Amino acid sequence: MGTKLLKSALYYLFSFSENNEITLCVGLDNEKAIHLYKAAVFKVEHELVNYECM
Repeated sequence: MGTKLLKSALYYLFSFSENNEITLCVGLDNEKAIHLYKAAVFKVEHELVNYECM
C-alpha cells in the first residue's frame, strides 16, 4: 500500500514540468522507509556521516 501511495505522489509531482528531480533524506536506521523508497526506484547517492541537532 505504501509503495502504491508513494508512486502515485511521485507521478503527480512529476506531472509539473518544473519538477525533474526529487531528493530525500532518511536515517540509516529507518529500514522500512529505505525499503519503501528503493521499491519506488529511489537510489542511494550519499550517506550522511554525522548529524548534530543543536
